[in-house]
Amino acid sequence: MKLQIFISSINRQPEYIASSTKKYSNLVVINQVPEKHDGKVTREFLDGIEWINIDQKGLSKSRNYALDNAQGDILYLTDDDIVLEEETEEIILESFLANPGYDILAFNIEGIEEEFKKEVTEEKEIGFLRSMKLSSVQLVIKSSFIKENELRFDELFGAGAKYTMGEENIFLFDALKKGAKIKFIPKTIAKLHIGDSTWFEGMNEKYLFDKGASFWRMFGRLAPFYSLTYCFRKKAEYKENLGFFEAYLQTLKGMRNYLKESRAFK
Repeated sequence: MKLQIFISSINRQPEYIASSTKKYSNLVVINQVPEKHDGKVTREFLDGIEWINIDQKGLSKSRNYALDNAQGDILYLTDDDIVLEEETEEIILESFLANPGYDILAFNIEGIEEEFKKEVTEEKEIGFLRSMKLSSVQLVIKSSFIKENELRFDELFGAGAKYTMGEENIFLFDALKKGAKIKFIPKTIAKLHIGDSTWFEGMNEKYLFDKGASFWRMFGRLAPFYSLTYCFRKKAEYKENLGFFEAYLQTLKGMRNYLKESRAFK
């Protein structure tokens, strides 16, 4: 069983990648350079790491490029603010060997500057609702399941895309609909630098607009109901900028825009 690690990056230089990653010979950096506009893909090995420069933009596009070029049995698709542990590979492979019936495993990630997510201390089966609490840097995937089910990240969603969030949750929903078995393993596989987000500016109109689009992509006609409960639960986070009905209206606008964008209905 072979693990392959893909790091998504944009406009970075090799020295930016954490030194801890250089022990991994099975690591590939996908560095997007969208300003080049030449359509070229260049490959080189720097400090033992395969470095791919590609003229494109969007986290989901980067993830899909990784899926299309994957050669490992187990895939960890992560970002350039991650710091791999000495035991990362060992923990991942041992966890899959101990759970052969699972297609995707999720793990704890420790925040460096501040807490990333609350640590999970027990194994849990992951269904649709629990999957919404996961981030892509926590996920490790069986390549065979991806290929057999032709799973992709929706390129309308994610950093650098039209809708700036939700790509990992949509991916997990699609996987679960295809019959994926997903489990949380209460082990830490990496640390994460918590810096300023390149896209998150608070729970403003744009955020709620994009959230509405992602809800429709996941829940379909149930999205307005789920969005209503979401706006109620989160009102303390947007109350300085928007009222409850204004927030809910933004999610509905996002849903309508997504329907138009995806041509789901004419």
